[in-house]
Amino acid sequence: MEDHVDLQKSSTSMSNSDGATPRSSSGLHREEVYPQFAREELEPFFDSLEQKVFLGRNGVSLRYIHVNAAERGDRCVVVVVPGRTESFFKYAETIWDLSRAGHEVFAYDHRGQGYSERLLADPQVGYVREFDDYVADLKTFLSMIVAKEKQAQKVFLLAHSMGGAVALKLQQRLQAAAPLPTPLFDGLALSAPMLEISLEHPSFLVEAVVSVRCLMGQGQKYASLPGPFDAATYGADLTSSDERLKWYRSSLSARPEIQLGMPSNQWMKEALRASSGLRRWLSEEGINLPVFLIAPGKDSVVNTERQELLRRHHKGVLLESVSLPFAKHDALIETDDIRAKVIESLLSFLEHFDSPAPPLPHHAEEDPSHDPM
Repeated sequence: MEDHVDLQKSSTSMSNSDGATPRSSSGLHREEVYPQFAREELEPFFDSLEQKVFLGRNGVSLRYIHVNAAERGDRCVVVVVPGRTESFFKYAETIWDLSRAGHEVFAYDHRGQGYSERLLADPQVGYVREFDDYVADLKTFLSMIVAKEKQAQKVFLLAHSMGGAVALKLQQRLQAAAPLPTPLFDGLALSAPMLEISLEHPSFLVEAVVSVRCLMGQGQKYASLPGPFDAATYGADLTSSDERLKWYRSSLSARPEIQLGMPSNQWMKEALRASSGLRRWLSEEGINLPVFLIAPGKDSVVNTERQELLRRHHKGVLLESVSLPFAKHDALIETDDIRAKVIESLLSFLEHFDSPAPPLPHHAEEDPSHDPM
């Protein structure tokens, strides 16, 4: 994609101790002043957001945030669906940019990670009972929270890695069912979707090993070492941006409640089965929604070749992609040049679906706890 959209500039200015103003952080090029930008703008912005709660499948408490557009009224609704290990905190900069570009943003933390309820006595173990639990939680979030609180009309999911698999799995279910009177979402922005995990050994062999471990009662044990979260090694395979990675590692060290270690045998079994099922579905049926695909070229976390299934089996509706030959797995926290291309291309894609900008009414405070579907 060649189209670009300029972001609204931040109303907050930064100056050095001697009164000089550094290179602006209000656009998309911030790495030169990233520590100052994070300290003076990004962290206060995130800390000012109210974290609310909804109940996912089986009554698990899940945290979410809702950010209205900073300027120009609400254009589209973007729902952030994080990857494994992540909290919506990781997306603070992306939420900042989307909000300042006129979009309304929701984000939530999956069960067992981030600020949401952990599922095991050891909160460091990445665990899920069934991958369908993630899918049910997303459906509940969209139908019980987003649909009721949103101001704009069109809803798009910005889903990264495991979150991409969750979003696609929900779309698979929706395509197989009778159409809803009002769609839960109107399109997908997929960042390195987890259609196949990159592993040292073939997926079928790893699935067989972890399945046997689960049968032996080791489902809640780490599938591999080193196990618990380690800030010193975290993220080297995610981004080439030293400044963003340094800030995020420091932030995770300061927020131990959102740290998460390696996945469990049960999580691996469920994730491998879910991604295999998605590959079959895309090959046999395809997807009938607009899709924006973020495709990093140096991704060592997921097998990017599997993303060709989205291109080859797309059912004739809008599909756009941004190719990033030098990007690692998480392009949304990559270097300025890479990240700017992603954000500008995403905003250009969303322009196809902009809602009229209505006034932002004041809503009375509601009970943040909702019954699961």
